[in-house]
Amino acid sequence: MVTIHDVARASGVAISTVSNVLTNANRPVSAGVREKVLRAAQELNYYPNTTAQALVRRRMGAIGVVAAIVSASEIVKSDYISGIMQGVLGVAEETQQNVTLYTHHWRGARESAAVFRDRRTDGLLLIVPPTDSDIVAALSSLSVPLVTVSALEVEGVPSVDVDDRLGAALAVEHLAALGHRRIAHVHGNENHVSTRNRLAGVMEAMSAHGLTIPDRWIRFADYGGEGAKEVCVEILSGDDRPTALLAANDAVAVAALRAAESLGLRVPQDLSIVGYDDAPMAALVHPALTTIRQPLIAMGAAAARTLARVIEGETGVEARQLLKPELIVRESTARVG
Repeated sequence: MVTIHDVARASGVAISTVSNVLTNANRPVSAGVREKVLRAAQELNYYPNTTAQALVRRRMGAIGVVAAIVSASEIVKSDYISGIMQGVLGVAEETQQNVTLYTHHWRGARESAAVFRDRRTDGLLLIVPPTDSDIVAALSSLSVPLVTVSALEVEGVPSVDVDDRLGAALAVEHLAALGHRRIAHVHGNENHVSTRNRLAGVMEAMSAHGLTIPDRWIRFADYGGEGAKEVCVEILSGDDRPTALLAANDAVAVAALRAAESLGLRVPQDLSIVGYDDAPMAALVHPALTTIRQPLIAMGAAAARTLARVIEGETGVEARQLLKPELIVRESTARVG
């Protein structure tokens, strides 16, 4: 294998001079010497070790992405993470950075922190770290540039998210404007920061309209939709039922559609349903879902640009960026009665 020593020997210069030329170091090298080195490298078909160069420069030209809430095999099935990744990859393409997707599933700082100590990337983008995990604290302690998406606020760690309180309020305002007073809420996983923010937004908006939600109408269903139909059937069974249901996300909203169908309830004539996310399925089901659109691509792009600024050591980086959600009205909501 051809080495830098062979190039130095063929061009008749020192190894350090070859290194200066091939790495474009800011050290004076005459045009004649530079041409001699480049010609020798070309004739010998020598290519410098880019990883070694990166270690010398302390830059790898890559950012790492950690999707903490799901296993690596599930990332491609998640509309949420796919949307975030689209924004991240778009910025990476603009800035000519590579993106490393970490497939290691976090199992606690003691067992997992070592995976991220080798600095194979210039910084880390952490998507939806669970609120009951030590992952944010552990990664921030490694002195690796770090930005989170949809996470609890941690001092010194910039974060990007959608304003979930506003999103939930938009949903309540829409239903209240249609005359609904009996509104149920099926929320998502309790270890997601989005769950507590959306629930808070729902309760605040309901209170502003002088409304309350009975405890039996506030239920949990996994964001993936598992068990959601059964939960919705329990809420909607009997004469004492809500006229509207706010779902944790669009997967849960689709489960609510199936639950209503199984009970002979018409949507939206008997029950209005509002989802969250505006996943591709929202416009394809029947009736098409009224939902809260998250600007996922913009969130991913904002997170990637913020991480680039942190990597460059810029000052004045925003501690928290909240992007605005949007109410998308389709066929699954209507005036009560």
